[in-house]
Amino acid sequence: MSGPASLHDDFRFLDDTKWQADPGVSAGNGVLTILVPPGSDDYAGVFSVQQFDLHDCEATVHIRTPSNDDDFAAYFDLGYRNSFLEFFQSGGGLSLIAKDETDPDGGADSYMLFVRDDSSWWRIQEQGGLVHWWTAPDGGPWTKRWSYPTPPWAATVGFALGAHAVNDNPGTSRVEFESLNGSP
Repeated sequence: MSGPASLHDDFRFLDDTKWQADPGVSAGNGVLTILVPPGSDDYAGVFSVQQFDLHDCEATVHIRTPSNDDDFAAYFDLGYRNSFLEFFQSGGGLSLIAKDETDPDGGADSYMLFVRDDSSWWRIQEQGGLVHWWTAPDGGPWTKRWSYPTPPWAATVGFALGAHAVNDNPGTSRVEFESLNGSP
């Protein structure tokens, strides 16, 4: 299984050779737009068609329009079945999550304040037996925010970008991403 380099996407169009998309998802002009209708308590997003080996690799994405309230969230995750490594941004917070069914404790998480000018680029990287969560203001310089031991399922992860509406959000939830890059 290869690393995520082939998943590179500048979102000029919704590439169905790379992504399965939920209703309410579109891509064009370099932007992936995800809408969740008002009054729903639901998820919408794109999910990679193939799986990748995360070992000694990384993936980065720019969140162009983040969630501005606590009634919906934006997420970027790499997962296998019911386990995942995730950025989860809602209102003024950014959670860094490792939900790991192979961990007797079920995983772990870390929380930080979300400051758009400081953390609008997200990177998940595996190196030396650890998964690292990084943020950056403009694609660099990067700041390491948290680390977690590499789970055994990291050799078969799918990627997802999406939005989650909660509390029967009264308005349409809109999240925009740009420039997904993977290496090697």
